[in-house]
Amino acid sequence: MSKNSFDSLNFNLIEKDTTKLVTVKFDRAKDTLIDSLSINPKTSNVIHLKETFKLSSNIPLKKIEDSLITIRDIDSLIIPFTTSINDNLDQIEIEFEVSPSDNYKVFILPEAIKDIRGVSNDTLQYNVVSQTLEDYGNVYLDVIRNSEFKFILHMIDSNGDIVREFKNVNLDTTYNFDYVRPGKYTFRLIEDVNNNDKWDTGNYLKKVKPESVYYFSKELEVRANWDLNETFNLNQILFVKDSIN
Repeated sequence: MSKNSFDSLNFNLIEKDTTKLVTVKFDRAKDTLIDSLSINPKTSNVIHLKETFKLSSNIPLKKIEDSLITIRDIDSLIIPFTTSINDNLDQIEIEFEVSPSDNYKVFILPEAIKDIRGVSNDTLQYNVVSQTLEDYGNVYLDVIRNSEFKFILHMIDSNGDIVREFKNVNLDTTYNFDYVRPGKYTFRLIEDVNNNDKWDTGNYLKKVKPESVYYFSKELEVRANWDLNETFNLNQILFVKDSIN
């Protein structure tokens, strides 16, 4: 019998009125399709304030059943939560209110998570703790716009990841970034001309320009138990891009 000459398999998933292409990789070492669903925590032993508990999957996911998931705090009280699957279908986000100096147990029963083939998880349990308020800093950012359009405000860490977001920025006011992990951050404002809550590339044929992206003039270093007060004035911005990359 000859071996497989291909190393991946494509699926078209129909979600409402859109079709999403996902790829399942073959394990070349075993020369067989990966047949075991593996769920692993992306959130380490510490869950930070204002953050979401995340799990990763080696197989594209299809469904989460919230009734088979329980979260309890240090006092064994049940904590309400919501779940979602990311656009790439490879990450689960379990969002709940994280209190300082607490710990949480996340219980996930069988059949709670199903991949695109209908394969479900085994029993899973994760323990995470939260830190004190003094372990975080705060940033208070005054935003002054240069147009009447709505904007999207992003706080970006040193890895280029968006850690906080404000949509519908339509007022010249102060935006509070509370309980920020110590580290270096920058900010950007996206001019949301068409009010769809995301950056758009424009359309060359229709002579529609990409939406403007404004970057804050400097990188800010957030320290534990420290506050920063800054002003993001678009009338004084020199660094403007037509891309978020």
